[in-house]
Amino acid sequence: RLVRMTESLLWFHKLCRQQVSAFNSDIVPSTGFLHLAHRSAAKILALPVASVMVALCGVFGDPSHTASASEEKEMRTPVGSDYIKTRRVISEIYSESFNFQDEQNHPSYDAILEVWHAVHCIDLLFGAFDDKKSSSFVAVADRFSDEKKRGPFLPLIVVRVLGKLADVLLLCHVSEGGPSAPAAKHVGKWAESYAKITETVGSRLDGLMCRAYRFLHGFYIISDPSTSTWVPDAVFIPENTAAAAHLYRCVRRKLSKKRSVQNAILTCIGAAIPPLRETEKSKCIRKYIFESGTIEEDVSRYENVDGYDISNQFPVWVLNEKDDTDFIHDGEDEGYIVARGLCKLWTKGMMPTLGTVTSEKAIGSYLPEEERSSENNSEERENIIQLHTTVSKKVRAIITDLCYSPKNYEGWFTAAQCFNELSAIICDRLDHFHDYFEDSKFSPSACDETDDGCVWPVEELQRRMKLEYENQYQTTVHALCSDLSVFLNFPWASFTSLKKMSLELKQDQAECVNGIVQGVSAYPTFEKIRSLYNSGELSSWQQAWGGQFVSAFRTMADRCLCMSHHLAREEGVDSDELCSIKEFIATHVYSKIQGGVKYGYPLASLPDEAKFRLAICSENLFQQCINLNDADDDPDNEECGLTGVPKWQLYFMLGKSQEKKSSAFRSEMTFVGKPSLYSIYIIQALESYEKSLLEAKRVDKISALDLKQGGSSNGIIEVIYRLHATRLKVLLRSINFHADDRIAAEMEGLAVVENYWFDKSEVERTCPNYPKEEYKERLWFVLSDIVAAMAHCRQERPFFHRSVFRHAQALLWAPIFFDPDDDNNWRLMGCVPPTKSLMLRGMNSGGPSPNSSIAVMQLLFDKKRAQICSVWVTTPPIPSPFEMINDSTRKYTALRSKYTSAFIELNRLCNRTEPLKTLISWIKLIPRDLPSFYHITANNHGGNPKNPHSKDSLLIGVGYNWSSRRMANSSIADIILRQANYLDEESTNKQLQEYLRDTYDCFRRMNVSTDEIASLNYKMTVEIEALLRICLLLFKDLPPFNVGIKPMIEFAILKCRELFQAKEAKKRKSLTKAESGQQKCSKISPSSDRKMVHQPADLITRQSNNDHEANDPPQSGLSQAGAKSRKRSFEVVIPDLPAGSHFHVKVTVGNFERRVKLRVPEASESKRLRFSLDIPEDST
Repeated sequence: RLVRMTESLLWFHKLCRQQVSAFNSDIVPSTGFLHLAHRSAAKILALPVASVMVALCGVFGDPSHTASASEEKEMRTPVGSDYIKTRRVISEIYSESFNFQDEQNHPSYDAILEVWHAVHCIDLLFGAFDDKKSSSFVAVADRFSDEKKRGPFLPLIVVRVLGKLADVLLLCHVSEGGPSAPAAKHVGKWAESYAKITETVGSRLDGLMCRAYRFLHGFYIISDPSTSTWVPDAVFIPENTAAAAHLYRCVRRKLSKKRSVQNAILTCIGAAIPPLRETEKSKCIRKYIFESGTIEEDVSRYENVDGYDISNQFPVWVLNEKDDTDFIHDGEDEGYIVARGLCKLWTKGMMPTLGTVTSEKAIGSYLPEEERSSENNSEERENIIQLHTTVSKKVRAIITDLCYSPKNYEGWFTAAQCFNELSAIICDRLDHFHDYFEDSKFSPSACDETDDGCVWPVEELQRRMKLEYENQYQTTVHALCSDLSVFLNFPWASFTSLKKMSLELKQDQAECVNGIVQGVSAYPTFEKIRSLYNSGELSSWQQAWGGQFVSAFRTMADRCLCMSHHLAREEGVDSDELCSIKEFIATHVYSKIQGGVKYGYPLASLPDEAKFRLAICSENLFQQCINLNDADDDPDNEECGLTGVPKWQLYFMLGKSQEKKSSAFRSEMTFVGKPSLYSIYIIQALESYEKSLLEAKRVDKISALDLKQGGSSNGIIEVIYRLHATRLKVLLRSINFHADDRIAAEMEGLAVVENYWFDKSEVERTCPNYPKEEYKERLWFVLSDIVAAMAHCRQERPFFHRSVFRHAQALLWAPIFFDPDDDNNWRLMGCVPPTKSLMLRGMNSGGPSPNSSIAVMQLLFDKKRAQICSVWVTTPPIPSPFEMINDSTRKYTALRSKYTSAFIELNRLCNRTEPLKTLISWIKLIPRDLPSFYHITANNHGGNPKNPHSKDSLLIGVGYNWSSRRMANSSIADIILRQANYLDEESTNKQLQEYLRDTYDCFRRMNVSTDEIASLNYKMTVEIEALLRICLLLFKDLPPFNVGIKPMIEFAILKCRELFQAKEAKKRKSLTKAESGQQKCSKISPSSDRKMVHQPADLITRQSNNDHEANDPPQSGLSQAGAKSRKRSFEVVIPDLPAGSHFHVKVTVGNFERRVKLRVPEASESKRLRFSLDIPEDST
């Protein structure tokens, strides 16, 4: 019966294929409607028939069907000609050189040949359908309705059958005497490779399984260029544990030589297997990682130098237990084996990032249902939700593996990296606690003179630092839950998950009410955060939870790093492994100082005592790394170090840690003859920088350093800059002291920086001319040496941006270095004598210092860029510690903000409004930055912003775009306000109207209503103050101040509209006439190479605010094909149109005519615009 059924199916399959081919053909046979119906039915039935035939091939994979070796030998028939011919056909198909006579003695000879037949048959059947047809569902009876839950019918049957056939081949491998020795970890059907006799058919079998898995689960196990890019409409998880085991074994066989496996594959397999059983050991390890009861103690402990030794909370007894073996035994459960294997693969895989996370469609089926169905989330939030989910699954799998192998220091290290990545994701998207624009200390006006009450003797300063440190830890709640694993379950970027987490924590009343953390009740804090949501302050609510997430993730990362460090030392690992762990911990600790934020609730500035402790911890670890490199005697590591990080970079980071240590004592009082702690620590930093420079020069002579221009991989230049930028900071600190303490501070500062010169030859030639008593002359010579170093950095590396900022700052402060006792007005626009200015490269002789400074600073803003200023991040695949701390959105934003605020401040000091207007127009065109995006979308419950960021109110906001627009806009108003103070009633009406238009534009850019202005309660911004000041000079009927600010603003707006609407209407009228063709194009006379147009163009098109293209390039080419031409330049008068508008001119040269589209340039001081055209030489 089985044979007859098979023959019938073969006949029917051939019929279906013929009918389908005829149906798809362009030639319609004249057989009538009946045959057309037959062809339709055949097209529908082709897939089910092929599925049944594939299922019949699975008989070969039935263990009961496969005879034992002795039975096969007894039942084997003599090899006839037909038998050999059939086997030879299979052999030729798979290109296998196989001697049938010699291989007959193989114990599983017949079983292997039967599998060959079955695989060949499935190959023909499965390959007969294209991707779309193969993944289609079969519309049959209701009893097959669960097909929608399991996947397409044919691929489902294929993976079932091929999985069993693969097991047969691998079991034949064991009977052959394969890797079944005790030393092998994977034996039998868990083997990672086929026997030599089955390699070809096994490879083809796995290839078919990979194609079927793509239809079922939506991912490629291996990249196959020959396959189509077709994507299935839906993806499914394996139907049961056995199916997941087949998929796992296929993945191990295909990717056995690769280190990592796609995260989507691991997620798919893990979704179909039950969790591993909990043991006493696993409970203790999870408690150590996730318990929040000791989080306050841990946060404080990991700020100490010995904090990363083994914790008292860790159950040491689990390390004395024997780890579970990695060997696979025959009697073990498949789910257990797959679960343990998945944990190993998660540990070895690469860290998921936004660029490596699988597409939303492929991974969406494995996300929680509430996250998949959330349509309100923006694309950015959806991507972060996916990334958070993937990293969380990775770290959970690693922790599960650690529960069975707690001595695996690499697993602890990888888990710490995952927690660190999760905290970095959220930190980059939180509102910046410190305003990078407000905190800039670039100009003298931003650095208030230090008062007597702001500096203290070292004993008093240390007492204050310790008191501040203790008070902050008593008022900060670092965790609102008893189990920190809750932060892995709910992505921070999802409003849905945050609300669910809040409800889940509220239900846990016992832990919340009784949760006392060092005298701070967690429940009132939880209620405060909940009240933010209830009152509609969604952005603050999101920010508060973000602080909790970051605090939890950082604490869990510290705990894992502590165990990894301890185990690596106890097990006596190689020096390079131990050094790598210490480098990562040191960089991790240093990154906590960078942001200067204490995470938890509420967010607060990191106290100086915490910075000091963290800096000592980082310094100690970097010093240990240097000691390990010094102890290594391998000559191959002399250039690149033990871990690929050269020793000069370790000295460099050591110096940065010591510099951070000194910054905690920047308010220390100085005394003559007694070195301060600040000077002691800063000298340590300068010595480390000098060692780094000497080591870098030595290595550079052996082999040139690997440099990447524009980023953080600039080699020696980075060290030169850091050394002399630190010297400049020391001088700036000393010059800011009060007059009574300044002499001692300057003398101490000189003693610190005079030993680290850039140009030593100039020092030997000039220094003897300056005795020690003339410390002012010596200070100026040090300043000139620092400026020369900054100029050298930019000259050697044209894309090196850090030195530009310090160079401009040194020039701006030059008058204060020359005479710090002058009044404030002179300090801002001061000059230095020509004899002194000649010593400073870039300093104009006799001119105000801001003019010299802005000439240097504007190099970073020389043209329009997507990132506004010339700042880049170029991080190599294996970054050094310095490159790691700069490879973050926070650091990138901090640099851009520092440079942009300096550029705006210099334009304000120079009374230049046009560059600021151009800067605002550039900022409007760039994408919204991440903190601003999450701040705005929070009010929309995670949805996309309703308006572009150029429409955001300048009264309230966050982020780089908002801060830079606000500062530039207020600077324009401040310039006008200062200029208006010198105006009187006799000022020309035209000049006042120009000021009024500028102030009105500033007011409009604020995007605020009169009601919002009235709510300020007379706390006017500089834009409003400037507008009212000009209106007061221009209009005598301005309402008095006592009637309120709202009527005054309404009056000013009405007057501006009346005054400027007439001009705008006239301009629109000229546009209408031009578009209707009532005016003629301006013609250009060919009398000379440079031509002039003295009339406005005929056709002018207003450009939208979003249009940011440059002038269209002049059309090139010839008027006639083959004619010779030469380029000629022309010049036209720029019409009175807004910047960015388009206009057309008509060029006529003899018999040559061409219409050219031009654009009004941004902030151009010239009244003419030049362009070029290719003109035929025969034109007269």
